[in-house]
Amino acid sequence: MKRRATKTCFELALCAAGLGVFAPVAHAAAPVVELPPMMVEESNASVPWLYVKAGGTEFLSRCSSGTTSDFAEAWLTKLQLVRALVPEEFLARIDVPAVFVLYGQDVRQTVSAEIQRELQGTPAAGERKGGAPPRGHGVNIAPSMRLADRDMHASIAYIDEALFDGANLSVSPSHVRFLLDRRVPELPAWLAEGIERTWRRADFLLAPITLQPLVWIDSSESEALVGDPSRPRALLPASELFATGMERALQNKHPRRIQIRAAQQDLFFRWALISGGATREAFWKFAALAASGPVT
Repeated sequence: MKRRATKTCFELALCAAGLGVFAPVAHAAAPVVELPPMMVEESNASVPWLYVKAGGTEFLSRCSSGTTSDFAEAWLTKLQLVRALVPEEFLARIDVPAVFVLYGQDVRQTVSAEIQRELQGTPAAGERKGGAPPRGHGVNIAPSMRLADRDMHASIAYIDEALFDGANLSVSPSHVRFLLDRRVPELPAWLAEGIERTWRRADFLLAPITLQPLVWIDSSESEALVGDPSRPRALLPASELFATGMERALQNKHPRRIQIRAAQQDLFFRWALISGGATREAFWKFAALAASGPVT
């Protein structure tokens, strides 16, 4: 009797909650409505995908064969400039080929307004300074989007084929930093930051790498040093400049010290690079030791 009473209470509770098991609700039969099939198709099926694999990179392209070939050749050539600046052993080694997706057809229909402005070289409304007219030359490739994880990375680029010129293609500083940061064992921060800062002020259209003048702290400070080379300047001690990541986290974060650090890292790398010969070789040996343990 007790067990039956308990069961009855449970069944009543289900009914009170709208979950009764004894009296199913009858539903009125309704006509079946057949929906049209949803079709997922390409907007322009006449443009084929092209595939090229070269130099450890796979190129998937919706551009013409000529543009695809020019882009692949120019990109691999520009990567050689990275290796001319930084030895291969200091860059990331990824077993899976990198992927580059190129898209250049139906730009107006498929690309956002922001990317269209980059392709056309036209600033957004309100961005022109002093009523300046639009730039006279077009940008032939929009800033790439990069997707990366631990094992591989892919980049997507939108190209205006009418203006594209592989000679004007360049490797972005962020991509160079990506190659430095993914290196194993990890490079010291002072080296990666110094290389990236130097890369930002390099010209790759002349012979084949030309370094622009070093900016010490800022333009006004640099001009003052040009006018007076004996002008006093603050420098970080070696123990602070070559500190490990954990040590740097505890250091003074004053903006002036951060500026000095950035300029000093840039200067150190430039000095070794331009000196060449035994000095450059000794610099890379020092960098390899710094990547394996603290500098003492």
